[in-house]
Amino acid sequence: MALISNILPLILILLAIPLGAAGQNIAAGFGGACLIWRAFLTATAKVEPSAANCPTPIAVSSPSGGFVARSCGAWFLGKLASVSSRSDALQHPRGHWDVLHKLQPHLVLSIALVGWIVLVGFWNPLNHRHDAVSFLAGHLFWVLLPVIAAIGCLPLSREDWGRLEVVVALVALAMGTVAITQYLWGWRFDAGAIVIGPKRAQGFYSHPLTFAYVAMLIFPLGLSRILTEPWKWSSYALFLGSLTAIYTSQSRTVQILVAGLILYNICFFARGRVRVVAAALALVAAFAIGFTDNPLRRKMGETISGGHDVRSDYADDRFAFWHAHWEMFRERPFLGHGENLNAEYRAPYYAKIALSQFERQYEAHNMYIQILINGGLIGLGLFLCWMVFWLRQAYRFSQVGFETLVLFCLAGLTQNAFQDFEVRYGLSLVVTAIVLAAPVWNTRSSRAFSSGKFGAIS
Repeated sequence: MALISNILPLILILLAIPLGAAGQNIAAGFGGACLIWRAFLTATAKVEPSAANCPTPIAVSSPSGGFVARSCGAWFLGKLASVSSRSDALQHPRGHWDVLHKLQPHLVLSIALVGWIVLVGFWNPLNHRHDAVSFLAGHLFWVLLPVIAAIGCLPLSREDWGRLEVVVALVALAMGTVAITQYLWGWRFDAGAIVIGPKRAQGFYSHPLTFAYVAMLIFPLGLSRILTEPWKWSSYALFLGSLTAIYTSQSRTVQILVAGLILYNICFFARGRVRVVAAALALVAAFAIGFTDNPLRRKMGETISGGHDVRSDYADDRFAFWHAHWEMFRERPFLGHGENLNAEYRAPYYAKIALSQFERQYEAHNMYIQILINGGLIGLGLFLCWMVFWLRQAYRFSQVGFETLVLFCLAGLTQNAFQDFEVRYGLSLVVTAIVLAAPVWNTRSSRAFSSGKFGAIS
């Protein structure tokens, strides 16, 4: 029970990935509560004498744990989170204060970014629709998950990582299966009902681009596994499931980035026969896409020729979005405008560039520009520092994590990736995996921080 319950909250959170915002909110609340309770028990547990040459174990044996859980009407939550509230001693080599110290940059920067944008919203006299409570709640999972997972989970064994990888493989397989059916028959959920529309996959998400960006966060793991462990069924499920979702969602940016990542991995990481087979398959796929009639070829051709759907006088409507937001930036360059900038708020700025009748008065469609508008140069600086911190950790300990974060950073140039809850949900899981995999978080030895060894998800 102890081994299973150690990763059960993470499994619950992972299983909600294909379900969209509604399911993810439920999983974030329940799984997060489990991890918070485990973190609380760990932080308040008695410390037993450590064995020779072993990190200090922490015994999670709080007689009051079961009482608190039952008194809150959540006996199962208590059992799940604490494993046993009576006498089970769990070996926990991570000191919780040590973890908090090493995750201090994440905590300080993420809290500062969210708090700054909320404060700016109150200071902006033109922003009458700011909703601080919803904004804070929507970012709470991103702020807390790496911390409570690092404290609340025991160091994961290879068996634990194997179980979690199987869960992610099933998630990718589910996303790919739903995507192919939507691509073939054009169905989707809209207001609780199934409707027939364009044959473009979006899963149970609000938009195909959101679906593609979440699948993109899974794809580097699938690519790594198909190149290094091609004998496992989970490798094919991860790779083909996420790739199918990306292809059928028809997101040009994600497709280009994924193609570049495949080429990069074949050139620099594949070895021997695997490299030959992978290169041959990639070449066949490239010829098939280039010389047959398919959505990817059509969309790429429209992009190159300028024949895609454009409703403005700009070469691409994104240039109109960026121009309007440039006008917003010029007005409040350092502070920003705050959160919840709806179409009514943006309309005057589109009017400034003679687009008052433009039907697509959208947000920036650029993660960095949107943060710049919400939080000004100060907010963008905080976010970039946060991003550099995690890129640095991933570069040291996880090739897969580093590739995933690089894809996220590049994909954010054409979409509000960070501002989308479903994408931010996936990003939170990526950095949490880096936390749990890297040896720096699993030991009190400072030497591990600079060892450069890759973690379990490399």
